[in-house]
Amino acid sequence: MNDNKDHARDDVRDDVRGRVDALVAVGRPAEARAVARTALADDGPEAGLFLALARAHMAEDDDDHDDAAERVFREGLDAFPDDIGLLAGYAELCTHSDSMDRPGRHARGPVLLARLREIAPESAELKRAEAAGSSVSTNARNSASVNRVQSFDAARAFADAPTPQAAADQAAQWAAAAPRDLRHALGAESTAPRAPPRPSRLRPCGVGGGG
Repeated sequence: MNDNKDHARDDVRDDVRGRVDALVAVGRPAEARAVARTALADDGPEAGLFLALARAHMAEDDDDHDDAAERVFREGLDAFPDDIGLLAGYAELCTHSDSMDRPGRHARGPVLLARLREIAPESAELKRAEAAGSSVSTNARNSASVNRVQSFDAARAFADAPTPQAAADQAAQWAAAAPRDLRHALGAESTAPRAPPRPSRLRPCGVGGGG
């Protein structure tokens, strides 16, 4: 009798996960999250529902929702620490995180992938998580953050220095002292004075000519 009840509950949860995934697929992630939360509240924790809820947050492609997705993944993994679906989904979230805006989250990606390789080395979940990581260009992922940091550092240098040249000199000293530090190199580049345009070598018509 208990086996029948367990199977019935599993079928219901499968139906709920399918509904959540379908709502996300048609662009209704808020409804998907409501369905997943209701199921978790009514039926208790279940790894697939945690994953569905986290993906419904990730579908928003928004920093606040990514933060919420991370909280869901961590809650799910507290209850189901070796669930490969949760590990893979969390790895994807971390891999896609900006390494400068969310350095801690970004650094957790390789750790999660390593755990997946230990417990499910041939799994489809691992292959999908690894493919998600390799499909994200490092330059594309970080370029916006690099530009923001560069602008911030340049503005701070100019604000603290008495003259633009003093700001440039200070930034150049920092870059020289730490030649491997990309941030200092970008700061020196941002504050370096621009060379004035060269005067044209062409003389205006009618000037200096004879006759």
